[in-house]
Amino acid sequence: MRRIAEVISRENDAVWVKLDNPSKECGNCRGCIRLDGSERPDELVLQVSDPTGTYQPGDRVFLETETRDMVKALTVLYGIPFASLFAGYGLTHLVVGVDAVAGLGAVAAMLVGAAVSRPLARKIADRAGELHISARAC
Repeated sequence: MRRIAEVISRENDAVWVKLDNPSKECGNCRGCIRLDGSERPDELVLQVSDPTGTYQPGDRVFLETETRDMVKALTVLYGIPFASLFAGYGLTHLVVGVDAVAGLGAVAAMLVGAAVSRPLARKIADRAGELHISARAC
């Protein structure tokens, strides 16, 4: 995952960077609203290590994190409910034998899969490495 940020201050072997809300730059489609209805803050300030002392206040930089863990989290978040949907349909149809009831079983299994997958995906996403500065932005 890659984001652009601006260095706002320097402290020993670290810099403080400000990330803008992505919805400010993408036309305010409101796609960044969380599931609970709250919006992200307009700006986010983070401390990122910079032991080389390369970056100074005012620099625009790219921040990156490991993509592999984020892909795993997304696979769990969407894969478990999707697989649960088909498993729920198959098992309910096998037991009951009625398509309409099997459809309800599929929806119920998908909701259970979604409830299970969200905490698992959060654990995986939290294990993702911390952000690091990969390069200076133009």
